[in-house]
Amino acid sequence: MTWELFVSHRWSDKPWVNALVVALSARQVTCFVDAAEIEPVDAITPRIRRAMAESRALLACYSADYSASRACQWELTAAY
Repeated sequence: MTWELFVSHRWSDKPWVNALVVALSARQVTCFVDAAEIEPVDAITPRIRRAMAESRALLACYSADYSASRACQWELTAAY
């Protein structure tokens, strides 16, 4: 499947990120949002790598906590 957006976000931001994804979906924008929390010690899963490759763009939901996440930083760097 091809996604319009890969949504990169901190788990702590899930409530407002979910509201954003719902609004985008209502406008027929397909979004990939990982449903599982990725801890700093976890490896980036093959599912995340595949979803990023299948997405047209990355939407970084950059919050005060975003830069503290190794996984989020990896996603942002990989998107470049």
